[in-house]
Amino acid sequence: LTWGNSQHLQGMEEATAVKMIGQGLVDGGVMTQSEGIFVEGCIALVKDSLSLANEAVNEVPPMLGYPLKETAESEAGAKIVEDGFEEIVVAVLKAHSEGELEAAVKE
Repeated sequence: LTWGNSQHLQGMEEATAVKMIGQGLVDGGVMTQSEGIFVEGCIALVKDSLSLANEAVNEVPPMLGYPLKETAESEAGAKIVEDGFEEIVVAVLKAHSEGELEAAVKE
């Protein structure tokens, strides 16, 4: 049954899945909005691991709780920033907004 549920969720039209999972995140108190680029990004990171749409309520909070500021300010984080991480992030975001990233992933 778990496998079947997972296949159904994975085979669902992307917009429908995002709407259903996004609403589940709102209903579960994880998000305040069920749509938008941030919600879509979170869903994209967990969707493949879900068997049921409501499982996102348990999957997304650990990502949101990641201590990004502390990591960036640490010695190891400083090395990553110094190595040009910002330029990489800017390039990835630009490629995403122009559709190039999605096209590359599909290849």
